[in-house]
Amino acid sequence: MSRLGSHSLYSCPACGGGLWEIKHGHLHRYRCHAGHDYTEQELHLEKNTEIKKALWVALRTLEEKRNLLRKIAGREKEQGLGTLHKDHLARAEDISRHIEILKNIIFSQQPKVTPATQKAISR
Repeated sequence: MSRLGSHSLYSCPACGGGLWEIKHGHLHRYRCHAGHDYTEQELHLEKNTEIKKALWVALRTLEEKRNLLRKIAGREKEQGLGTLHKDHLARAEDISRHIEILKNIIFSQQPKVTPATQKAISR
């Protein structure tokens, strides 16, 4: 691979391996040891997809943690463990604020649906 191009700073979206940058005039391609191959535009789109997936996983994980903390806090309240109950509820509320921030980030990346695009979609 080193004869074909230089090692880049990017990882392969398909397998996570390092990508090599191969230049053909003005065209730049990226290829990993497993043979996955991307143009710059394809790599850009794949990286966008990776980011979206990671953000959705982070959102789901934060929501699960918040819900678990609320469940634990409820059990602690029933057991008369007021200090632990309050601590876990406060942590759950902190996570709720992070969830809202992450949702704003995720949904700001979504394409906006205008009446014209909605009409085109429903055809």
